[in-house]
Amino acid sequence: MATTCTFYGLVGIQNPSRFQYDNKHFWKYDGYIALPDGDLAVAVFTFGANTASSEEGIYLMHARAMIGSGVTDEGTTTHTLHFYAIDELQPLDDGNRALPMLIVAGKVSRSNFALEQDHGFDIDISQYVFAPQQNIRVCCYYPQGHPRLSKTPLPSASKHVVVQGTILRIENERCILAVKDIAFGPSDNIVAGPTSDVVSSTPSKSFDWSGKKKQNAKSKDVADEKGKEKIKRGREDDEEHDVIPPSSSKAGSSKAGSSKAARS
Repeated sequence: MATTCTFYGLVGIQNPSRFQYDNKHFWKYDGYIALPDGDLAVAVFTFGANTASSEEGIYLMHARAMIGSGVTDEGTTTHTLHFYAIDELQPLDDGNRALPMLIVAGKVSRSNFALEQDHGFDIDISQYVFAPQQNIRVCCYYPQGHPRLSKTPLPSASKHVVVQGTILRIENERCILAVKDIAFGPSDNIVAGPTSDVVSSTPSKSFDWSGKKKQNAKSKDVADEKGKEKIKRGREDDEEHDVIPPSSSKAGSSKAGSSKAARS
């Protein structure tokens, strides 16, 4: 079974520098991601250092994750998360901050006894990042009081799982994850696909990201309200001055003409 660990979320980057590995050139940044109780320093890499580096700021990032070495402010070596961008960083406005998501697919690696004692489980990931067989161990815990996981059993050792969760901290060489969703597999059940005479299609739709349609709709509503108010005021003025509508005047004139013709 293939294993993978990918990061998807907001990251703040600064201090770009060039980085090279085996004739591959990267930009390396000091990065920060939001945690429930603060920020976590990470290393961010983007491929292709022959292009201009990204400006310091906040970005939406999709990346493969691994545990690598880092240096603390005191100069000592430590373990930290390394993110290698899968696609281009998407810049965001200042002030954006949200907990990122880690998506892990792999096999539970700890024994059943350890699972029950710690109320969690480890997943060992080996994947291609900037080179083959880059490893990361993710320790997953069910958060207390989660409405969807209160009755979800812990997976047994060697069970294949797919986990989505938020990063809590880094402990030695393990990334600690609070589970938000989990899927168990593999399954022997076979899901039948659509029959050949069924055509499944989704009409093309789009969202008005600029908000222009919304503004135009508001302007039209305001114009309609003003038009209705103008008509209402005109009717009130007619009633106040006892103005006879044109249709009534024509009807009265035809009746008077008919009376004169009868007397003749």
